[in-house]
Amino acid sequence: MKIYSQQLPQCLKQKLAPCYLISGDETFLVEEACDLVRKTAVDQGMNDRDCFVAEKGFSWQNFITATKNFSLFSDSKLVELHLASAKIEAKGAEILQTYLQNPSQDKVLLIVAPKLETGWQKIKWLQIVEEKGIFLQIWPLENKQLSGWVANRLRNKGLIANSAVCNLLAEKAEGNLLALAQEIEKLSLLYGSGNLDIEKVALATGDNAHYNIFLLVDTVLEGDVKKAITIFENLRSEGVEPILILWALARDLRLLNELSLEKNIGSFEKICQTSRVFTKRIPLLRKAISQRKSSDFSNMLQDAARIDCIMKGAEVGDVWLELLQLTLRLAGKNV
Repeated sequence: MKIYSQQLPQCLKQKLAPCYLISGDETFLVEEACDLVRKTAVDQGMNDRDCFVAEKGFSWQNFITATKNFSLFSDSKLVELHLASAKIEAKGAEILQTYLQNPSQDKVLLIVAPKLETGWQKIKWLQIVEEKGIFLQIWPLENKQLSGWVANRLRNKGLIANSAVCNLLAEKAEGNLLALAQEIEKLSLLYGSGNLDIEKVALATGDNAHYNIFLLVDTVLEGDVKKAITIFENLRSEGVEPILILWALARDLRLLNELSLEKNIGSFEKICQTSRVFTKRIPLLRKAISQRKSSDFSNMLQDAARIDCIMKGAEVGDVWLELLQLTLRLAGKNV
């Protein structure tokens, strides 16, 4: 039976199949899938494991010995066979085909192979695996899939994150899934479960550049124009993506716009609590609101939307210049 990666955990809750084939060039994902099979085998009493690498000069007799039933009381065992290619030598293909046609009752065979080459469907032993066992073909994640992969992995750790956080983590790892998984594991150990925001990620990863994005926003709310310009230019020179600065500014602008329309003090506090505003930032928000009209925030939100369009190529303009002007306007300087 051919399955997808997300189906493997549920599939392993059933009785172990006589054979599994896991193939693909994404080493981390392949190894994780293999680990699931290994763990399940141990959980079901298979404490012994033989591992073979079928490279040039490999003795297939060793494989025959490991998979043969010597007696009614032989121990159950997981046998791993790592292939350099699905197109193995004729002798090996014949031995593998013979075994798969009548697999041992107390053995589970795990075959690990790289990405299958064109024409694999014609290989007889592969046809038998698909018929009698489990066949999992793993494909590399595309960039647009990474954010969803991060979100799902965080969710499995009890952490909830929005798309901005997931994108930040994905970009930071630059497609290295092992590094990304380790980063998520560290975040889980640090914060346990619950909501995960960019501030927490920046602090946990020691990413000063991204942490300074929030320093920029707080400086802007304080109305310190000179310091805000200095931080802004430092972020630009450090190569911080402008979309992250826009995200931080727009996030506070939406909050300020909502708060500026609320005159009741109790409701103000409730909105801050619902939006998970740090206590130390509440005075900054109050100060910003007291110095501006409600219409100022809605106008700046429209400016932020226009900058987003420029970033996406829908409008023409200098992104960094527009961002600087928005930063200064929020700081209280007329530009």
